[in-house]
Amino acid sequence: MGTLRYTAICSIDGCTARSDGQFDFATPSAEVHAAVNAAESDVRLEVYGRRMWETMEFWATDAPLSDAAPDVVREFALQWRATPKVIASDSLAALDVPGVPGVRLEPRLTPERLAAIVAEADGVVSIGGATVAGVAVRAGLVDDVQLYVVPHTVGGGLRALPDGVEAAWRLRETRVFADGVVWLRYGRA
Repeated sequence: MGTLRYTAICSIDGCTARSDGQFDFATPSAEVHAAVNAAESDVRLEVYGRRMWETMEFWATDAPLSDAAPDVVREFALQWRATPKVIASDSLAALDVPGVPGVRLEPRLTPERLAAIVAEADGVVSIGGATVAGVAVRAGLVDDVQLYVVPHTVGGGLRALPDGVEAAWRLRETRVFADGVVWLRYGRA
Protein backbone atom coordinates (compact mmCIF):
# COMPACT_ATOMS: atom_id res chain seq x y z
CA MET A 1 0.00 0.00 0.00
CA GLY A 2 1.37 3.35 -1.00
CA THR A 3 1.19 6.81 0.48
CA LEU A 4 0.23 9.99 -1.34
CA ARG A 5 2.53 13.02 -1.22
CA TYR A 6 1.82 16.48 -2.58
CA THR A 7 4.86 18.68 -3.19
CA ALA A 8 4.65 22.26 -4.43
CA ILE A 9 6.83 25.32 -4.78
CA CYS A 10 4.74 28.35 -3.87
CA SER A 11 4.93 32.03 -3.04
CA ILE A 12 4.49 33.22 0.54
CA ASP A 13 0.94 34.20 -0.39
CA GLY A 14 0.31 30.56 -1.26
CA CYS A 15 0.34 30.52 -5.06
CA THR A 16 2.11 28.08 -7.38
CA ALA A 17 1.57 30.41 -10.36
CA ARG A 18 0.51 33.99 -10.98
CA SER A 19 -2.93 34.83 -12.37
CA ASP A 20 -1.43 34.76 -15.87
CA GLY A 21 -0.06 31.24 -15.30
CA GLN A 22 3.60 32.29 -15.04
CA PHE A 23 5.74 30.76 -12.26
CA ASP A 24 9.24 32.12 -12.92
CA PHE A 25 9.42 33.25 -9.29
CA ALA A 26 9.56 29.57 -8.32
CA THR A 27 12.76 28.63 -10.19
CA PRO A 28 14.80 26.79 -7.54
CA SER A 29 18.39 27.59 -6.65
CA ALA A 30 20.94 24.77 -6.94
CA GLU A 31 20.66 24.21 -3.17
CA VAL A 32 16.86 23.94 -3.29
CA HIS A 33 16.99 21.81 -6.43
CA ALA A 34 19.34 19.36 -4.71
CA ALA A 35 16.97 19.19 -1.73
CA VAL A 36 14.01 18.51 -4.02
CA ASN A 37 16.02 15.74 -5.72
CA ALA A 38 16.74 14.14 -2.35
CA ALA A 39 13.20 14.55 -1.04
CA GLU A 40 11.68 13.03 -4.19
CA SER A 41 14.16 10.15 -4.50
CA ASP A 42 11.74 7.72 -2.81
CA VAL A 43 8.86 8.41 -5.24
CA ARG A 44 7.73 5.28 -7.07
CA LEU A 45 4.91 6.81 -9.16
CA GLU A 46 4.07 10.37 -10.20
CA VAL A 47 0.55 11.62 -10.90
CA TYR A 48 0.16 14.88 -12.83
CA GLY A 49 -2.66 16.95 -14.15
CA ARG A 50 -2.45 18.03 -17.80
CA ARG A 51 -0.91 21.45 -17.17
CA MET A 52 1.73 20.08 -14.80
CA TRP A 53 2.49 17.34 -17.32
CA GLU A 54 3.00 19.94 -20.05
CA THR A 55 5.43 21.77 -17.76
CA MET A 56 7.29 18.60 -16.75
CA GLU A 57 7.68 17.32 -20.32
CA PHE A 58 10.80 19.50 -20.47
CA TRP A 59 12.56 16.75 -18.50
CA ALA A 60 12.02 14.35 -21.42
CA THR A 61 14.02 16.59 -23.78
CA ASP A 62 17.77 16.54 -24.35
CA ALA A 63 18.35 19.91 -22.65
CA PRO A 64 18.49 18.75 -19.02
CA LEU A 65 20.98 16.01 -19.89
CA SER A 66 23.35 18.22 -21.88
CA ASP A 67 26.91 18.80 -20.72
CA ALA A 68 25.96 22.44 -20.08
CA ALA A 69 23.26 21.48 -17.57
CA PRO A 70 24.17 21.69 -13.86
CA ASP A 71 24.65 18.40 -12.01
CA VAL A 72 21.43 18.86 -9.99
CA VAL A 73 19.47 19.29 -13.22
CA ARG A 74 20.94 16.16 -14.82
CA GLU A 75 20.31 14.21 -11.61
CA PHE A 76 16.67 15.26 -11.51
CA ALA A 77 16.18 14.49 -15.22
CA LEU A 78 17.46 10.94 -14.77
CA GLN A 79 15.40 10.44 -11.63
CA TRP A 80 12.28 11.86 -13.31
CA ARG A 81 12.69 9.74 -16.44
CA ALA A 82 13.01 6.55 -14.39
CA THR A 83 9.77 7.08 -12.46
CA PRO A 84 6.47 5.84 -13.95
CA LYS A 85 3.78 8.47 -14.45
CA VAL A 86 0.00 8.74 -14.59
CA ILE A 87 -1.34 11.77 -16.44
CA ALA A 88 -4.85 12.80 -15.43
CA SER A 89 -6.49 14.48 -18.40
CA ASP A 90 -9.72 14.18 -20.30
CA SER A 91 -8.39 16.55 -22.99
CA LEU A 92 -5.32 14.58 -24.08
CA ALA A 93 -6.07 11.89 -26.65
CA ALA A 94 -2.81 9.97 -26.30
CA LEU A 95 0.69 10.22 -24.92
CA ASP A 96 3.88 9.49 -26.81
CA VAL A 97 6.96 10.27 -24.77
CA PRO A 98 10.13 8.73 -26.22
CA GLY A 99 12.72 7.91 -23.58
CA VAL A 100 10.26 8.02 -20.66
CA PRO A 101 8.87 4.57 -19.89
CA GLY A 102 5.71 3.92 -17.94
CA VAL A 103 3.68 7.01 -18.88
CA ARG A 104 -0.03 6.31 -19.00
CA LEU A 105 -3.14 8.39 -19.42
CA GLU A 106 -6.00 8.34 -16.92
CA PRO A 107 -8.86 10.25 -18.60
CA ARG A 108 -11.12 10.40 -15.53
CA LEU A 109 -9.10 10.48 -12.34
CA THR A 110 -11.78 10.35 -9.69
CA PRO A 111 -10.86 10.31 -6.00
CA GLU A 112 -11.84 6.63 -5.94
CA ARG A 113 -9.55 5.81 -8.86
CA LEU A 114 -6.70 7.80 -7.31
CA ALA A 115 -7.19 5.95 -4.00
CA ALA A 116 -6.96 2.65 -5.91
CA ILE A 117 -3.77 3.76 -7.70
CA VAL A 118 -2.17 4.70 -4.37
CA ALA A 119 -3.32 1.46 -2.74
CA GLU A 120 -1.73 -0.54 -5.57
CA ALA A 121 1.56 1.35 -5.36
CA ASP A 122 4.63 0.04 -3.63
CA GLY A 123 5.80 3.19 -1.84
CA VAL A 124 5.34 6.91 -2.32
CA VAL A 125 3.02 8.27 -4.99
CA SER A 126 3.67 11.94 -5.72
CA ILE A 127 0.82 14.09 -7.01
CA GLY A 128 1.85 17.24 -8.85
CA GLY A 129 -0.12 20.22 -9.99
CA ALA A 130 -2.31 22.28 -7.70
CA THR A 131 -5.53 21.49 -9.55
CA VAL A 132 -5.28 17.70 -9.54
CA ALA A 133 -3.71 17.74 -6.06
CA GLY A 134 -6.64 19.87 -4.88
CA VAL A 135 -8.99 17.02 -5.77
CA ALA A 136 -6.87 14.67 -3.64
CA VAL A 137 -6.68 17.15 -0.74
CA ARG A 138 -10.46 17.68 -0.81
CA ALA A 139 -10.99 13.91 -0.75
CA GLY A 140 -8.65 13.49 2.24
CA LEU A 141 -6.26 11.26 0.29
CA VAL A 142 -3.02 13.20 0.82
CA ASP A 143 -0.78 11.78 3.56
CA ASP A 144 2.15 14.16 3.24
CA VAL A 145 2.37 17.80 2.10
CA GLN A 146 5.74 19.34 1.24
CA LEU A 147 5.83 23.05 0.45
CA TYR A 148 8.86 24.99 -0.71
CA VAL A 149 7.84 28.53 0.17
CA VAL A 150 9.60 31.16 -1.96
CA PRO A 151 10.16 34.65 -0.44
CA HIS A 152 8.00 36.33 -3.05
CA THR A 153 4.37 37.44 -3.25
CA VAL A 154 2.41 37.29 -6.49
CA GLY A 155 -0.84 38.93 -5.41
CA GLY A 156 -3.08 36.09 -6.53
CA GLY A 157 -3.09 33.17 -8.88
CA LEU A 158 -3.27 29.39 -8.70
CA ARG A 159 -3.34 28.48 -5.02
CA ALA A 160 -1.15 25.63 -3.78
CA LEU A 161 -3.96 24.35 -1.56
CA PRO A 162 -7.67 24.49 -2.38
CA ASP A 163 -10.16 26.80 -0.69
CA GLY A 164 -12.87 25.31 1.46
CA VAL A 165 -10.89 22.41 2.93
CA GLU A 166 -10.24 22.16 6.63
CA ALA A 167 -7.86 19.48 7.87
CA ALA A 168 -5.41 19.06 10.74
CA TRP A 169 -1.74 18.60 9.85
CA ARG A 170 1.33 18.03 11.98
CA LEU A 171 4.62 19.72 11.15
CA ARG A 172 7.19 16.96 10.59
CA GLU A 173 10.26 18.80 9.26
CA THR A 174 11.50 22.24 8.23
CA ARG A 175 14.54 23.61 6.49
CA VAL A 176 15.62 27.14 5.63
CA PHE A 177 17.77 27.64 2.53
CA ALA A 178 20.37 30.36 1.91
CA ASP A 179 18.10 32.09 -0.64
CA GLY A 180 15.26 32.42 1.90
CA VAL A 181 13.18 29.50 0.65
CA VAL A 182 11.62 27.53 3.52
CA TRP A 183 10.73 23.85 3.20
CA LEU A 184 7.77 22.70 5.27
CA ARG A 185 6.79 19.05 5.52
CA TYR A 186 3.45 18.18 7.07
CA GLY A 187 1.84 14.83 7.75
CA ARG A 188 -1.69 13.97 8.74
CA ALA A 189 -2.35 14.81 12.38
